[in-house]
Amino acid sequence: MPLYTVLTKRNLSASKKKSISDGIVKVHSKVTGAPPVFGTVLFMSGYRLKKNQEAMILGSIRIGGNRSQQIIDELKNKLIHVVIHFGQFNTAQVGLDFIGIKASWVYEGGMVLPDPGDEDTWLANNPNHH
Repeated sequence: MPLYTVLTKRNLSASKKKSISDGIVKVHSKVTGAPPVFGTVLFMSGYRLKKNQEAMILGSIRIGGNRSQQIIDELKNKLIHVVIHFGQFNTAQVGLDFIGIKASWVYEGGMVLPDPGDEDTWLANNPNHH
């Protein structure tokens, strides 16, 4: 967790996908404090989007814990910037929506994920997830 899906009208090159994926995971980790090991980015091209959009980011992120509205807003702004920059889109062409997921709803490797902010303790108790 998190799972980000980047939907685009046109296919992106492998290098753009790599740069966007790395950027999304880096931003998510830096802004939320979640370890990068939790980040997953899925790309879907040829997707029907709103009239003026060329790309849409759908983020399934854990809510609660230390996730304030300020953190969510900062995350939104920085993630959109990553896709604009590395995908070479203009600002009006990129959208973003979050789906808030309770950590207790998610199993990763057979383990329930920790609440936001409790990742270090969880990783220390689950060494196979490093």
